[in-house]
Amino acid sequence: MRGEGRGVAVEGVAAAVQAAALLAVDPIGLGGACLHALPGPVREGWLGLLRGLLPDAAPWRRVPLSVADGRLLGGLDLAATLAAGRPVAERGLLAEADGGVLLLAMAERVTPNTAAHLTAAMDSGEVVAERDGLARRAAARFAVLALDEGLAPEEAPPAALLDRLAFRLDLHPVAPRAMAGESPGPAAIAAARSLLPRIAAGDAVLEALCGTALALGIGSLRAPVLALRAAKAASSISCSACGSGRSSCAASPGSSGGGASSACGSGGAAAAVPAGLL
Repeated sequence: MRGEGRGVAVEGVAAAVQAAALLAVDPIGLGGACLHALPGPVREGWLGLLRGLLPDAAPWRRVPLSVADGRLLGGLDLAATLAAGRPVAERGLLAEADGGVLLLAMAERVTPNTAAHLTAAMDSGEVVAERDGLARRAAARFAVLALDEGLAPEEAPPAALLDRLAFRLDLHPVAPRAMAGESPGPAAIAAARSLLPRIAAGDAVLEALCGTALALGIGSLRAPVLALRAAKAASSISCSACGSGRSSCAASPGSSGGGASSACGSGGAAAAVPAGLL
């Protein structure tokens, strides 16, 4: 959910479930999600749904609120260094999460320093650690799930981090038993993930997304980019389900006002991205 401020509640459980499916198709491209919810069965249910849709080998790491730079970025592994008699580098959480997901606990209280390291890695796809006499670069391509437990309006994750996350989900209105919404299974998501590189978007889609962002007063250029990625992910799910066997598929403007659907040419129903999720 894109826009200024924290955002508003998604349109019911179905939209939250679809957001999880879209993130599972393209977690790194979509950046992640800000999950506004207190600890409990609803939040854990959504996190469990997303984790079940991701590849089994995808890393899943939790960043504590008081994480030190050495643990986040990597540094000198003292025990291994003493045992080997030479400097041995330790991988940090950002490198460990490469290809997977980082859970940012209590994101509304994250320090500017931690947020700066996260956003820098998200932009470059790597982490640079120059500490304790060691200099190391490591791949760090991941999605961030910012767990926002703030209650007051001023309690929110850093704006720079939110700007890089495709979805802002408010699960407070969701009943604990309602999170068992329907979602494509892991096999369907895996098929959509493999199809995603072949999804193309025409000029009409790009113009519609950029025009919508301007009409809503959204100044960030990342908003239409993330919306386009969400539309492509939705189209890949639809195209993989239709079984058309086409070598390529196109995303086209949907009828829901700002959404996008797949054009498979197979006669199958195309699933549109709800406008509230873009």
